Amino acid sequence: MDMSIERMTLALPDGLSVEVERHVFHPDGDSVMIVNGLLQTRASVRATIHCLRTRYNVICFDPPCARGSRTDGGRSPVALLSRYDEAQILLQLIERFTPDFLYSASWGGFAALLALARGAPPLRRAMIAAFSPFVNDALTDFLVRVREAILTERDLQAAHLLNSTLGAYLPRPIQRANRLYLSALSRHERLQLASYLGQVLAQSPCAFVSHLDQIHCPVRFVNGELDAYTTVEDGRAVSRFIARAQSATVPGAGHFLDLEGAAPAAALRDLMFDFFGDARAVSEGGGAEHAGRRTEYGRDDGSELIERTGR
Repeated sequence: MDMSIERMTLALPDGLSVEVERHVFHPDGDSVMIVNGLLQTRASVRATIHCLRTRYNVICFDPPCARGSRTDGGRSPVALLSRYDEAQILLQLIERFTPDFLYSASWGGFAALLALARGAPPLRRAMIAAFSPFVNDALTDFLVRVREAILTERDLQAAHLLNSTLGAYLPRPIQRANRLYLSALSRHERLQLASYLGQVLAQSPCAFVSHLDQIHCPVRFVNGELDAYTTVEDGRAVSRFIARAQSATVPGAGHFLDLEGAAPAAALRDLMFDFFGDARAVSEGGGAEHAGRRTEYGRDDGSELIERTGR
């Protein structure tokens, strides 16, 4: 399958910038924007891109605090970002690139749902995977311990905690990648990650879900059958706060779903294709519903495109 990757650096207010990739498999096709969890980078969603490639174009990005994105001059941002900041950044990216669908992984669900509740431009559908606003005892224990390990630079302990809990079903090569990733955190990334973990611990689920009735597009919550941290039951519970929401389960999967093996990846792909539907623009050459929505790189909203490269 022919593919081009368009890489660009998008300047945002306050000197922030975001590294964005557009994986174009179908020049006139529908697109899915992927929202990562915590400090995950574009490299961590390759499996998801592979799942989507037969039907959709894919947009993914690194948050400003990740090593792929920097402020002007290559520095990390001085201020730590909150999940509300991340939701605002996501809103700007949705405005800019006008995706048809949204897919979030893990705690990327915070930004995704907040952006939808704040009036993100019309999206046809959103899938929220491996997410729960309810922090159970198992997740609380993990968050407290891994946050302390990250702050005190005990990276091997942090990696062991991750790989023995949320990442227990990951293949060994990905567990090794987790160790390398955590051991290479910059000081700012370390503080940002610890800050975000603290925000998850301190959140009020009641306050968060009170915003969800402002979401009007169809939403599907997807959780792994074996995930003890963001559970299937939690996915069902949070779906009740959104008028057009449903929940689904990936059989035999833990928290990281498609990263855990071929069978969970195939099951997640089927859930995506079933929910997002046929790639209308690919099979039918587009349609009036989205006519005129796109320019080559989305809407011209005044954000500065610093650089673009294509392969």
